Amino acid sequence: MTSPKNSGSWFAGLTGITLLITAIGAAPPLHSQFGFPIESTLMQCIAWSLTLFMGILGLTIWVMRKYISGYAIALLIASTLLSIGLGEGMLALAGFDSPYHIIVKIPDFVDWATVDSEKGIRFISRPWGNDNWPINSDGFPGTTPFKNVAASAYNTRVLFIGDSFTYGLEATSYANSYVSITEKELQKTENTLVWNASIPGTGQAQQWYSLQQYFPLLKPNVVVLGVCTNDFLDNQYPKDIVYIFKPGKWIFRYSRNSEGDLIELTPEQAYRRAFSAAERPIEYLAASRVGYLLLHSFDLIRRSFSDPPVPSVTTDASTVNIPGYEETKSYLQRIRDYVHEGGASFIIVTIPATSDIIESQGWYLAIFRLCNELDIQYIDPRPNLNISDYVPPPNGHWNNSGHAKVAEMLLPYMKKTLFGNN
Repeated sequence: MTSPKNSGSWFAGLTGITLLITAIGAAPPLHSQFGFPIESTLMQCIAWSLTLFMGILGLTIWVMRKYISGYAIALLIASTLLSIGLGEGMLALAGFDSPYHIIVKIPDFVDWATVDSEKGIRFISRPWGNDNWPINSDGFPGTTPFKNVAASAYNTRVLFIGDSFTYGLEATSYANSYVSITEKELQKTENTLVWNASIPGTGQAQQWYSLQQYFPLLKPNVVVLGVCTNDFLDNQYPKDIVYIFKPGKWIFRYSRNSEGDLIELTPEQAYRRAFSAAERPIEYLAASRVGYLLLHSFDLIRRSFSDPPVPSVTTDASTVNIPGYEETKSYLQRIRDYVHEGGASFIIVTIPATSDIIESQGWYLAIFRLCNELDIQYIDPRPNLNISDYVPPPNGHWNNSGHAKVAEMLLPYMKKTLFGNN
């Protein structure tokens, strides 16, 4: 029979090894969420070594079970439960969540936005409780309604269209967004009206629709389009691309079957698919943050045997097969022609992800390829941006400094085009 001191030593050793194995499983998800560096091959080797050691240790305990006191077993159970509880709390405070969820009830749709196949996504009130973020009567940032009578009083007019980056998401106020900063700087030279018809979570399908709605009313001198890498995906689907559930969860509405045909998911199907609803017993265990990370460790080991080698990804945009490339090209061509036929200038602001700041990826380079093919002028803000100009993953939008730097790069083009300034 072991003494409490020896039992404590056994428990400390077991807990330490278990935490190490959990850490191995935590590394890839935490890397994805927080950007921590990781060498997956090394992690797999360590996971294998620790798992083998745990197996030998567990077998030893089983053989020696007659000599282990009830006190030691009770201490082990109580301490394990306490460790799991503390681990759950620490991971929750760190903002980490398991991809598996025990879903009891599907939430209702939000009341501050509408989504339909004709108009796409439209805000009908302020979606966030931020008094520094005005929403006009048309559901767009700012206080000026999008009416022809308002636009006629200004000689210089600019229309911005884009997604959440151009909308200004994650700036502390709309005044700190790159669109608002650009507007204020232009107004120092001439009485300028700027409309921001951007909508988060949308691609060029939505922006093409918005352009046709508001270009005739504003009759802008310049149209600025923000293009993000996820637009290639968005442009493969209709404008009503998402369901928006309370309190503000944007869930993809469409999928494709094995033949590649487009299928529309019901709200319940989409929600359960997005949040990986737990259905099998092991998935209920994975709904726990600690359980998910521990299972992820052993999944690393399984994949080291079963998964084929992953081919390296080239960053040469001319050789990358980008899904949605042709659809995006078609929309950009229509937008370009429409703007030029209306007598306005057209420019694209390319929007790099944090990974593109380190090294441009194929998706981002494909935007340049499109602009060159279609002879569209673009501004690439990467030279001015750093990782510190982004809100940490998984958010990944520009913070105030990011918006300010993009506005700084855009302004020379705007002033030259509108006022003839160099």
